[in-house]
Amino acid sequence: MTTRPVGHLVSEFAVPSIVSMLITSIYSLVDTYFVGNIDTQSTAALGIVFSYMALVQAFSFFFGHGSGNYISRALGSRNMAGAGSMAACGFFTAIVTGCLFAIVGFIYTRPLLRFLGATETIVPVAVGYFRYILLGTPFIVGTFVLNNQMRLQGNAFLSMIGISVGAVLNVVLDPIFIFTLNMGVSGAGLAIAISQAVSFFIMLSMTGMRGGIKIRFKNFRPTRAQFNEIVAGGLPSLARQGLGCIAAICLNQLAGNFGDSAIAAFSIVNRVIIFVSSALIGFGQGFQPVCGFCQSGTGYERYSGCRGALGPCGYNGRALCPEHYHRHSRGESPAAGVGPDPGRASDDYGARAVRGSLLQGRRGLPDGPPGSGYPGADSADAD
Repeated sequence: MTTRPVGHLVSEFAVPSIVSMLITSIYSLVDTYFVGNIDTQSTAALGIVFSYMALVQAFSFFFGHGSGNYISRALGSRNMAGAGSMAACGFFTAIVTGCLFAIVGFIYTRPLLRFLGATETIVPVAVGYFRYILLGTPFIVGTFVLNNQMRLQGNAFLSMIGISVGAVLNVVLDPIFIFTLNMGVSGAGLAIAISQAVSFFIMLSMTGMRGGIKIRFKNFRPTRAQFNEIVAGGLPSLARQGLGCIAAICLNQLAGNFGDSAIAAFSIVNRVIIFVSSALIGFGQGFQPVCGFCQSGTGYERYSGCRGALGPCGYNGRALCPEHYHRHSRGESPAAGVGPDPGRASDDYGARAVRGSLLQGRRGLPDGPPGSGYPGADSADAD
């Protein structure tokens, strides 16, 4: 990790990270495809509960990134005891937090759904789906934390295996629960809960492989210094994704004024955009473990050349998804190929939303190296 060429390391870790992110987003796409065969309210229910799942993911990344960043630095400085203690602290604290989320959700199910933006016609449909998601919340949190910890230890391939098994299982279980057992949208929630639980236990069993840190309860000795490290390393992720969650809630509440079709449309659009952007996020995640190891192992000069390795990220929405971009420029449906159209109204809302999203695809991406032709390369050269 501290001697091989940086570019090769970033590429090696980026591929499984990209696959993991794409597979994670497939969970939502699969649900949208099958649930879209039911009705508009069921599709809208996915969008309502998506805000809660975004909040759960934000806290999961808070604990995962916060503990994982410290773990990678500790491994780089050969501090195995500190890495093991931090892994246990981040993992078990996150599990407790996930259980608290689930308990509060079960107690205030309907008020929470209304707060998330559900209309009176969506609430009855969303209750069953939401409760199964609540049941699986501790496993969802644990899976995300383990994924980030393993990835930041350089074991992205192992975490990819655990996530992939759960995703495949979700694809198999969705039609069985939704249609064969006639559970409707609630079946999609049960499929996610079971799939995430399977991924959780697989990843937990692999934590000590390939020189990784084994999660052990005896290492769980939380200290104020550890929580300070978690806050320092995880707060940016919590703030970024937390704001995204707040934006999704506001969007649902505003869209509810235009009917259930508007909420259903944004439910589909959000999943399409997340699927496209997950590849860029995965590429950036391949860069993180290299940074952590090198910062404690060989110094900052070791990864100063990583900016060039990140240059290929500088694509905008038009380059990432040209077919969809041109389709929406013509005013055609963004939901085509994702699931059955829940109505012409949602089709129109979706077309407008995707056009706006694709126009900001390049925002926040790193500049390319001078002369590379990527966005920002010339301005970086001028500076």
